[in-house]
Amino acid sequence: MPRSTDARAKAVRTAGLLFQEQGYAATGLTEIIERSGSPKGSFYFHFPGGKEQLAVEALTAAGESVAEALRGLAARAPGPARLVRDYVKLQERMLENSGYRQGCPVATVTLEMASESEPIRAAAAGVFALWSGILADYLVRHGHRPGDAARSAEHIVATLEGALLLARAQQSTKPLRNAARTLTATLG
Repeated sequence: MPRSTDARAKAVRTAGLLFQEQGYAATGLTEIIERSGSPKGSFYFHFPGGKEQLAVEALTAAGESVAEALRGLAARAPGPARLVRDYVKLQERMLENSGYRQGCPVATVTLEMASESEPIRAAAAGVFALWSGILADYLVRHGHRPGDAARSAEHIVATLEGALLLARAQQSTKPLRNAARTLTATLG
């Protein structure tokens, strides 16, 4: 029998994937419970705040997963332009492997729920700040002034988020490649 923490973690991962692909409203608790294999009775024990709490935890976990990927890419990239290109390649693979069903693991729910749920909005803002912070720290290590690095990092996140949205809509990675070209030209 799986441990309680394993079932909880699986529910968070499953919810994150379903929210990423379908959005918040289109994803029901029954679907999350069934797909994760969680016993229905234990769901509210783990998530007394219901679907909203689960969404906050799923966004946070997905955001940390992307942050870990960014940290890994940053540890190997010799400069900012290479970091952006490597991150875009990672996003292109994710889009293509999912049949363009998976874009940013945070954006779908954020667009849908940020004005409806303060906890979800705050979780999403925290994730985007985390990603921007990783990029800003990297840029500072590569000679950018802190204020400029923070603005550039936020610009990178915003540009790539928009490119992911366009890529899903167009069923093409071309918007990501175009964004990478533009960003790398300004980063050097």
